[in-house]
Amino acid sequence: MKRAIAAAKQAAPGWANLPGPARGAILDKASQIIDARQKELAEVLTREEGKTLPEAKG
Repeated sequence: MKRAIAAAKQAAPGWANLPGPARGAILDKASQIIDARQKELAEVLTREEGKTLPEAKG
């Protein structure tokens, strides 16, 4: 977790300097990756959090 926070702090200035459309394109790509891996991510949530598969899928 500490590494993730440190990486976010380091990336923040560069992210802030990106034009809005560029940030939007990055977030859109991230959304596509999450959607493509929804089944895998839901299975991880069921194992780690004890949720049912329908709960994990949202």
